[in-house]
Amino acid sequence: MGQQLTAIRLDIQRLDSLTAMPEARTILNAIQEHLHVLGYETHNLALSLRPSVLDDLGLLTALRSYDEQWQECTDIKLAMHFNVGLSTRFSPAIETTMYRVTQEALTNIIKHAQASQVSLVIHHSPKHLRLIIEDNGTGFAYEQFIQANPQQSLGIQGIQERVLLLGGSVDTEKQGLVRRWESDRRA
Repeated sequence: MGQQLTAIRLDIQRLDSLTAMPEARTILNAIQEHLHVLGYETHNLALSLRPSVLDDLGLLTALRSYDEQWQECTDIKLAMHFNVGLSTRFSPAIETTMYRVTQEALTNIIKHAQASQVSLVIHHSPKHLRLIIEDNGTGFAYEQFIQANPQQSLGIQGIQERVLLLGGSVDTEKQGLVRRWESDRRA
C-alpha cells in the first residue's frame, strides 16, 4: 500500500509540473496533502495491527504497552493479570491472534459496552492458554445480536475466526453486569 501511495504521489508531482493552471495546481496540492496524511495513517495502522514490540518482546509486554495507550485514550480502568512472566513467549501465530483478539474486544467495549472497568487475564498451563476479558458494561444477548446485526457483528465474527483457526474456542456470556469473553487454546 505504501508503494502505491508513493507512486500516486510521484504521478501527481509530474502532473503538477505539466500544468500552469492555478486551480489545477491548488487541487493537486490538496491531493498531495491527503496522500501524505493517508500514508502516515497507513503506517500507524500497520504498527497497531502488529507492533514491533510483539515480535521483539512478546505478547505480554505488547499487551502492557497497549494498556498504556488504552489509559491515555479512555476513562475505562483496565486491569491486567498474567500467571506467567512477561518474558514468556508463545508461537508467533498465537501471540498475533491473542493481541488482535484483545484489540477487537477492547474496541467493542469502548464502542458499545458503556463500561467503567475491564479485566484482562491470561492464564497459561501446560495444556491451555486462556485469554479472559471481562467488563462491567451493559452486555448484550450474543446470539440475537449476531442474527439481528450481521454487519455490526464483524468484529465478533473476526475474533471467533481467528481463534478457531488456531484450534481454540470463544465463549461470550453475560453474568449480571459482567460480560466475559473467553478464548481457550490448547498449548
